[in-house]
Amino acid sequence: MSVELLKDKLENLKGTYVFDFHRGEDCEYLFEQYGGEEKMRQDYPQSYNAFLKASEDIVVRSGQHMEENPEACIFSGKIKRLAIENPKKAKAGTKGPGGMSRLKTGLNCYFVDGTKKVCEEGQAQPWKGISVQAKIREANSPTYLLRKNFVVEETSYYDKEIYTGVDAVSKFQNKKYHILFEVTGKDPSGKMNKICIGDEVSIGDGETFNIYNVVIEDPAPKSDVHDKNHEIVMLYGRNDQQELFKYADYREGDYYHNAFSNGKVHLLMPLKGYMTLNHGIKPNGLYKPEEGELWPRSEATYDYKQQIFTYRPDLRNDIDLYNKMKDCFSHGEYNPSIMTKVNFDLKIPDEGRSSLDWHDDIEGIQNGEPKTVMLDACFTYSIINTLGACGEEQIRIRSITKESMEEIGRKYYDYDRDSNTVYIPPITIYWGCFAKDTLIMMSDGSQKEACQIGRGDRVLGYGDRELTVENVVTGRDKTILSIRTEEDGEIRVSGGHPMMCGGEMKRAAQIKPGDWLNLSDGGLAKVEAVEMVGYDDMVYNFTFAGEEEGTYLIANGFYSGDLKMQNKKEKPKDIILTSEDLALIEEVKLLHESLV
Repeated sequence: MSVELLKDKLENLKGTYVFDFHRGEDCEYLFEQYGGEEKMRQDYPQSYNAFLKASEDIVVRSGQHMEENPEACIFSGKIKRLAIENPKKAKAGTKGPGGMSRLKTGLNCYFVDGTKKVCEEGQAQPWKGISVQAKIREANSPTYLLRKNFVVEETSYYDKEIYTGVDAVSKFQNKKYHILFEVTGKDPSGKMNKICIGDEVSIGDGETFNIYNVVIEDPAPKSDVHDKNHEIVMLYGRNDQQELFKYADYREGDYYHNAFSNGKVHLLMPLKGYMTLNHGIKPNGLYKPEEGELWPRSEATYDYKQQIFTYRPDLRNDIDLYNKMKDCFSHGEYNPSIMTKVNFDLKIPDEGRSSLDWHDDIEGIQNGEPKTVMLDACFTYSIINTLGACGEEQIRIRSITKESMEEIGRKYYDYDRDSNTVYIPPITIYWGCFAKDTLIMMSDGSQKEACQIGRGDRVLGYGDRELTVENVVTGRDKTILSIRTEEDGEIRVSGGHPMMCGGEMKRAAQIKPGDWLNLSDGGLAKVEAVEMVGYDDMVYNFTFAGEEEGTYLIANGFYSGDLKMQNKKEKPKDIILTSEDLALIEEVKLLHESLV
């Protein structure tokens, strides 16, 4: 394929094209952006060296879609129909988030990174020095309505919306537009990577919204003590019999059966609510994908990009997923004179599942501290407008932090018509315990099995401190981690359980043969083996009065942490930009200045 044919392909791209710098046309396309290979070599040495490293890479990636080759690229691009307001009807000076004018009459492009790869330490690996070029044009027209360039220093997390700005309503309505993102940057291995993301979007009648409102009922804070700014608390296969998690939002029913076993997570997560269609807008059911079309899948992201799980990965054929999901939507009899309410409750009751199912192999999650889940759910619903034309509306339910909500000037659970999005708080999941027969040292020198300990019992802690049991939390685990020492000692705990290891806290799943565990008599025991074993029984953990930061108790002669220590969130590591990274970023900024 020649570079001209490649350009034609990208001009009408629907999906993702991953550049492979073993192909001459891909190299030539890149050089054009830098003014030729020689100019790139002289004026952009960091970029050129990253290109050389990529061209020497023996792994060939031939333009696969990112879902088929998740480690090849870390970005996704999404197109949103920008709801149009007639400037003649809107109040002058109306401002949206960040002071942005709400008299928008064009297209909205949404770009976000979607880091999938997990490094050994469990933190997302970002691209650095990223150049992004966004283009919007009317379909079948060579003239671009918008070209925007911007620079992203690193992508531990990043999103951006691009607008066409204020213009005449008639210019945009009842037409189809094409968007293309070109993303170029240095990946974690130091190689240059370039991907293109393209799609088409249609704009209907510009003076009305098809959807009046969207209400999300689940997931949401349930307890009366939680306001809508509170994180959503979900107990993961645990049942608090006393006070500790009495305000947990999801602590009973289906959610008690969430499971972690054999290196996999099976997470039940609700997604329920309703949308209200505007007057004269007729519901037409869940959008059915065309043959070969890739549906946008909902994702649950653990710890802000540490690991991404796609909704129902067992249903790999999107037609199969559609056939199972279409009955999750219902509405009453359509009447054009009133607003139609469409209910959705995305439960697919097969194979013992009763709610959203995120079930996949995992990395970086076995360490067991509480996980922050960022839900990014979406579905596309078909409508028929007042002219009798069919259209699609993609609804998005997206978790973002409270700080991000303040930055964009919105409130949780309020429907954003401009982007068909409802923002919800992060979801926090807690788990982890002792095996039921673990011997716990009591303050009087006796020992009790974990399953025999109750509230008010007095336990011996680190430094011979007496600890009063405040709460007992129980659950059931199918597997458990067995840690054995050379002196025939053993303790069985969940993977996230904190142990005192060489005087420092280390989670059970991170312990390796050769490590040294601290014993209650002041000695050390050398770890001989660590393995996951079958269990399928009750597990237990405790909190102690006055120990807000958590503490160590004595379990089977080892110092082991309580529930509060286990569920203490660890701060994410800052991403350090090297001198080479900073030089690359300056090159990218220089490149963009030359493109203006």
